[in-house]
Amino acid sequence: MRGAEKSVRVRSFAARAVPPAALLTLIATVVNAIGSGVPSLWGDEAATQLSATRPFPSLIAMLGNIDIVHGVNYAMMHLWVAVAGTSPFALRFPSAVAIGLCAGVMVWIGARLRSVPFGILVGAFTAFLPRLTHAAVEARAYAFDALFAAVLVGLVIEVLRRRDSSRWSWVAYGAMLAIATTTFLYVGLMAAAIGAALWWRRVDRRTWLRWVVSSLAGLMIASPVAWIALHQRGQIAFLATAGHTNPYAILVEMWFVADAYAWIAWAIIAIAIVGWIRSRPRRGDSIDAVSIALPWAVIPLVLVLVSDAVHHDYTPRYLTFAGPAVALLLASGIAELARLRLRRIPVAALCAVILIASATIPVWAGQRGPWSKRGSDWNGVAALISEQARPGDAIVFDESVDPSWRPRLALDTNPRPFAQVRDVQLVTPYWQSPTWHAETRTTAEAIEAGALDDVSRVWVVETVIDGVVSVDGMAQLRAAGFEVVEHERLNVSDISLFARGGG
Repeated sequence: MRGAEKSVRVRSFAARAVPPAALLTLIATVVNAIGSGVPSLWGDEAATQLSATRPFPSLIAMLGNIDIVHGVNYAMMHLWVAVAGTSPFALRFPSAVAIGLCAGVMVWIGARLRSVPFGILVGAFTAFLPRLTHAAVEARAYAFDALFAAVLVGLVIEVLRRRDSSRWSWVAYGAMLAIATTTFLYVGLMAAAIGAALWWRRVDRRTWLRWVVSSLAGLMIASPVAWIALHQRGQIAFLATAGHTNPYAILVEMWFVADAYAWIAWAIIAIAIVGWIRSRPRRGDSIDAVSIALPWAVIPLVLVLVSDAVHHDYTPRYLTFAGPAVALLLASGIAELARLRLRRIPVAALCAVILIASATIPVWAGQRGPWSKRGSDWNGVAALISEQARPGDAIVFDESVDPSWRPRLALDTNPRPFAQVRDVQLVTPYWQSPTWHAETRTTAEAIEAGALDDVSRVWVVETVIDGVVSVDGMAQLRAAGFEVVEHERLNVSDISLFARGGG
């Protein structure tokens, strides 16, 4: 009878929690997808597109040289773009769906920990946390990292809530950990966060053993990817000069993006933690929102920062998977404020929610501006060339910057507007190269090879860095008899038209 009663209670809970979770999933997906096609793609997203659109054998060969840590995402996107195409909206839509699903999972978690209204609040904070709304309009795997982390936590909470859960629950946990870690290695740190939550809960020996076995199995399955990634770590050497390990990057950029949101959010999180401490929690107590959210948010961050001290491998977006934990803390802070009532109205909590919403809207809108992706203006470059270039014109791009900043990615990611110009620098197209981008030659090498001998007009697209325009190849063009006849500055691209003899 006891088993039957428990089954009835679970079905009753599902009947109450599933509809709001499904509704919030839909709302979060739609709202986060709105405007996602407006910003130009940028370097990391170009890597996703160009990797996903190359033939599958070529993709496998490329992953042996670079980006194995993104291999699962590239493989999934390879299947997706075959159906949906490669427009910015199509490339980013899976991320919006992932954040929507993540919000739905967090509704379930919040409801399981406290109540359905609390779960809805957690889901809403998840759906519109600035770090997660950023991930929702990014053609990378970070949104899926957050989703997978939330599923891991949800599985463990179900194990703790159902004391007689079967070993298959831990098999599911191990499989999810393997998938999540293979998708992005840092998500494997969730095993440590979950272990800390189990330690706080004082779980029995059998639960400990199953957690250890499942965690080790999941991490071992992902270990080949980790081993290859270790040998490819030179691809993130740029992080040594990125300057991300500073208080501002950690306290503002990592989860909140904007200063105003950060000030409000940290105040609410502080209220949540103080309220939790005042409740006099003790080891062995039932799992609650704060006792699961704190290790989820803090332990992976601390471990990454310790690792960064040895080899630079931290940037704020790498901790996107901890975003749902921050949503849990924010909802807990609002719940604490809701205790303060004026004539039975939770005025303090309502004011806090209004403040958060007012700080969220400009961040959400700013993430969908035409230049919101690191200032990338490739859409503008493509539009200008499409409108003004003539058949037979040549085009050259600044090759002096890092591959992910090269303006020729405007052509590779959207070749149609460039159909009437000649790409005289191309040596090996991206789908045949051993890395994700094309192999090219400099403007000087193109001139020396005679590629411009029968060309009368050349478009030059240079990169603007900190207000300074690169002049890669311009001197060689002038030496070859070309002069600037038109010029236009966009956001981070400087476009000049050179004509032979100035004519």
